[in-house]
Amino acid sequence: MKTLTNFQHKCESEFSVLLKKKNLDLVNRRLDGQKETYIYGQVKDLEIWIYEDSAEISGNNIDKRFEKPDFKSEDELINAFKRELDRLV
Repeated sequence: MKTLTNFQHKCESEFSVLLKKKNLDLVNRRLDGQKETYIYGQVKDLEIWIYEDSAEISGNNIDKRFEKPDFKSEDELINAFKRELDRLV
């Protein structure tokens, strides 16, 4: 059984609120991964990955990565991810 980290639960919960405000949903959501469970889904033409302690947005000429060592806290990482997602959708 694949389990999610607290970071994954929090990140998904927070960006879902942002998407709802824009009348959008994460579609084709699935849990995947062998060594590390991650959340995968799509919003418009973007692909979203939420890893154990990082997040990624990719699409046509877009490759945005939000990795733990680049931020002072988990909240800072999630907020940066949400700001970029908000900008892109």
